[in-house]
Amino acid sequence: MADPKRQVTISDSKPPPFVIKTVEMHTGGEPVRIITNGYPKIEGKTILEKRAYVRDHLDVFRKRLLWEPRGHYDMYGALLVEPDDKTADIGVLFMHNKGYGTMCGHACIRLGRYVVDKGIVAATSPRTEVVIQCPTGPVKMWVDCEDGKSGRVRFHSVPAFVFALDQEVDVPNYGRVKVDIASGGAFYAFLPDSSLGLDLRTAPIEAVRSAAIAVTEAVKKAVPLRHPEHPEMAYLDGTIITDGRDEYDQTPTLQTSVFGGFFVDRSPCGSGTTARVAILTVVLRCAFDQLAEEDDVIWDGPDFKVISYGSKVLRVYNRHHIMGDAARGEFNLEIRQAQLEDDGKYSCYTDPKAAASALLTVVVPMPTPPTITGGELMVTAGEQLSLTCRASGGHPAARLTWLNGTRSLRSESQTTENLPSQRSGCHPNHGLFLGPTAPSSKVSN
Repeated sequence: MADPKRQVTISDSKPPPFVIKTVEMHTGGEPVRIITNGYPKIEGKTILEKRAYVRDHLDVFRKRLLWEPRGHYDMYGALLVEPDDKTADIGVLFMHNKGYGTMCGHACIRLGRYVVDKGIVAATSPRTEVVIQCPTGPVKMWVDCEDGKSGRVRFHSVPAFVFALDQEVDVPNYGRVKVDIASGGAFYAFLPDSSLGLDLRTAPIEAVRSAAIAVTEAVKKAVPLRHPEHPEMAYLDGTIITDGRDEYDQTPTLQTSVFGGFFVDRSPCGSGTTARVAILTVVLRCAFDQLAEEDDVIWDGPDFKVISYGSKVLRVYNRHHIMGDAARGEFNLEIRQAQLEDDGKYSCYTDPKAAASALLTVVVPMPTPPTITGGELMVTAGEQLSLTCRASGGHPAARLTWLNGTRSLRSESQTTENLPSQRSGCHPNHGLFLGPTAPSSKVSN
């Protein structure tokens, strides 16, 4: 037995070199560890440069903060940084068990309340406006406040867009399935539970997680992604399995998001939800100042056809819905599952006249990639090179761009002596749809 009077001395012990302080919060059960101070100095002028620096040089701190014993497999982190956007109150870098995210709705909701409760942004009643700079852009939030305390939060997220619809992929153990791919600040694959032989209401969560992992891996192999602005964000963050209820209904729809290092989101997933809305819905906004109860708001569609009168939508428009009322001063037109026939000009107005209009462009991706005549050609510097790139199908007509490597060639005529030895190709830009790179040609000196 050890002597209770015996003293044990540990030599060469030193206190930790620094302490990192955090605030623990959650949204709908999904945790977020807000890292407030104590992090090593982060280099970079822009938020994307800071994200790259933290990823490349300080990743050990992410692991120590989020992994056991200080964290756990499903922990999520939000690192506060100085914003480079002058309109933002704070900047944030998102991190999880696998790496670094680009957008996170559940973390933004917590951060909205955090900056109000901590006095970083002065609380105003009945609500306080907060702007957070995320890697994908600024997010504007409205935090309900009463007696200086924060409450419910809503936010206007970064732009969401559809990348591809009805992409067929072979998923091991589940067969061939169709997925939609969209981004709400991060790319997700979407598919209904029935296509995987599941029911979200009854399936064990591990069965849902395993299916989502299989889909994510299959999509990564089969569908190359492109981001319209930031190539480093062109990666699939995860898969969201839905209950397949995509028609408008007052009853909430169900979905489960499995992302990052394949953990299950306890919250609805803000970036994933906005991506899903982009797949399902087009919203044309119509707001008026000092709208009176007796004012009638009318929506006209293409060819000046009346769609709605007040909150009532003509029966023939069964995919259309009015969101809002006179009390809110909004009569937004929601179009579910937009189709080519919805393409055109829309106007909302009151009687007496006060009008606003919007142009809706329905993008239909090309059925096949563009083709280049000649395949792969070898030419000598100084020789004239003539290639033709053709694209067909889709709406609106594709705008073709010639690329030499990653550099856009804007001139209609160039000699090969001006081009380094590398592959050249052309690709289409269909609005927000970016088609696959076409066959290429090679120039040698």
